[in-house]
Formats: sequence, C-alpha cells, structure tokens
Amino acid sequence: TVIKEGMLTKQNNSFQRSKRRYFKLRGRTLYYAKTAKSIIFDEVDLTDASVAESSTKNVNNSFTVITPCRKLILCADNRKEMEEWIAALKTVQNREHFEPTQYSMDHFSGMHNWYACSHARPTYCNVCREALSGVTSHGLSCEVCKFKAHKRCAVRATNNCKWTTLASIGKDIIEDEDGIAMPHQWLEGNLPVSAKCTVCDKTCGSVLRLQDWRCLWCKAMVHTSCKESLQTKCPLGLCKVSVIPPTALNSIDS
Repeated sequence: TVIKEGMLTKQNNSFQRSKRRYFKLRGRTLYYAKTAKSIIFDEVDLTDASVAESSTKNVNNSFTVITPCRKLILCADNRKEMEEWIAALKTVQNREHFEPTQYSMDHFSGMHNWYACSHARPTYCNVCREALSGVTSHGLSCEVCKFKAHKRCAVRATNNCKWTTLASIGKDIIEDEDGIAMPHQWLEGNLPVSAKCTVCDKTCGSVLRLQDWRCLWCKAMVHTSCKESLQTKCPLGLCKVSVIPPTALNSIDS
C-alpha cells in the first residue's frame, strides 16, 4: 500500500544540481523515478533512517533523509507538502507492523519484477553474462527471484521468474508413484561468498564470472559438474512446511 506519493525536487550535492522526481512511500521503502509511469524505480531502504528539516530558515521547504548508506535532500513545493512528507516518513519509522503486500497479478505471470540496486561485490548479468558496472547503481534485480540484468538487457530477459502454478513448471514436472512433484528451479551464478556445494561440500560460485547454480526453492547451491548428481526432486528446503508449491495451484485469478 502506498502511504504517500508525489513530485519532489531531489538535490545532488556532488554536482550542485536539482532534479524533479516522482516519489512514493510504500512499507519501509521510498521509491523514486522520473515520472509516475516509469517502469523502473530506484529505491531507498528506510530501516534505521532519520528525517528532519534541512535548516532552521527553510525557505526551500527542504528536508533530509539520512540512512546508514546514503543521504537524500528533498524539496517540496510548499511547507504544507514538506510537513506531510516528514510526518509520513516518521510514521514509517514508528510502525512495527505492516499490512501484507498486495501483489498485482503481474507477480504470477512469470515476468520479472525489476528494481534498481547496488551490489557490494562483483555481480554478473544473467542475460549477457557480463559484469554489472557502475558506482551507485549496478543494474537491475528481480525482487522475487534475484535474477540480475543490465538495464539494456532487461527487455531481453526470458519470463522465467519463480514458478507460481502447475502450468508454469511446464514439461519439467516430475510424475512418479507418489504423484506429481517439483524439480529444482535453478538460477545461475551470483552466489554468496560463503557458498558451499550441496553435493561435494566444496566452495562454489565465483566473483570472476557467472558460475554454478542456486535453487530458487530449497536454496541448494551446486557446481555445474555436480548438478547431475543431485536428486531431481526439490525438497523445498528448511521452511517446506510454510511453502505452498506451484504443484498445489492449478491457476491464479483475482
């Protein structure tokens, strides 16, 4: 649920420039883009953030949002608008419980749900396999399956986000004497630094290239050479009692 949204002027300290951006506050995250109709929004995590007016003689109606990672100076069109934004941002800080996210039907279509983000270590595009470069924004990440892509590559990404229904699994479905079961759904590369292969228990993944695999469901990580040795059926991981697998859903509607 969007708590507040609207246009604000975003100041850039480095270049002494200001840019008009469309902001929306949802949950504990502040999103912004060029317009309300933009497909891709940058985001600011407001966990442990502080908000205050920028100065005592505030003729610009500006306020500052400071997080552990960055500082934003934002200007509203008038004082009333500025006070409403500050109040909304402070409400988020004090709120302990949030309503569940109301997912749109797009979340069940197989399409990726992109957001722009930075990465603390070398990360590689799952489309072209080249490194994501940049200082503040290392390309796009899918908020559901963590598929990575350059902004230029996102349009070429296949709609292979985390499965949602029986039909989305397709021909890979496993049928045996126990009925139907789900195989692993693999995503290549960008494994955590501490990744260990489920089969041989040796370090896997690489910061030098897109390498090795992670299951989106059970979180198993394997070398490419060990992948065939792992049982095909996915056990759904440690939290399996809390997981509704796509094999249990025939269709999704409103």
